[in-house]
Amino acid sequence: MARKILMYIIEQKNPTRTDIANSRRISAACVSWHVGRLIDLQIISEIKDGRCKLYQLGNNDPKLIITLLRNYYPNIWNKWSMRVVEMFLSVSDSTETG
Repeated sequence: MARKILMYIIEQKNPTRTDIANSRRISAACVSWHVGRLIDLQIISEIKDGRCKLYQLGNNDPKLIITLLRNYYPNIWNKWSMRVVEMFLSVSDSTETG
């Protein structure tokens, strides 16, 4: 479930816990647990926006995330490799020009 949450966070810009729970059809408590693990691993970060908490990819090197997905989730890598690479390249391009 953590990898599905991570992919959702990568694909959507700054989703809330409710957004993630609704998209994955899991409880908010389940999302909190997985998000907490991803935050502890510094893969994602949390942004407070008033009363809401938004989640985004952490300040990691995109190559690290790609390597993690490829090494630990090879089936998902085969399915999503092009999408992941394209997303990271667009993020890298926007941070270099911004």
